[in-house]
Amino acid sequence: MTMGVEIQTMTHLEAMQTIKAAFSSGDNFVTTSHASERMAEREISLHMIRHAGKNGHLQRPPVFNEAHKNFECRIQNYCAGMNYVVCVALSKNDDGVIVITVWEVSEE
Repeated sequence: MTMGVEIQTMTHLEAMQTIKAAFSSGDNFVTTSHASERMAEREISLHMIRHAGKNGHLQRPPVFNEAHKNFECRIQNYCAGMNYVVCVALSKNDDGVIVITVWEVSEE
């Protein structure tokens, strides 16, 4: 065990509860300028982002980003004829969510 190093973890359930609460309340999430650019470029609407936050599923467990001191999650969802991923950042100390980027999942 390393002294002085705090291990940051967030469970799948904690992440999904935070994400669903943020998107269900309506105004408890923000999009970065990068995310807004990718949304326009990839024709992923704000409605689709909200739909993913309320109905999507995590692709993998939350990962702690040491540089930003938050957890990053990928939410996969299908809406409006498109399978896509919304990458978000969240914190155990805050109930808000930051949309980092989005992309369409291609069928291969």
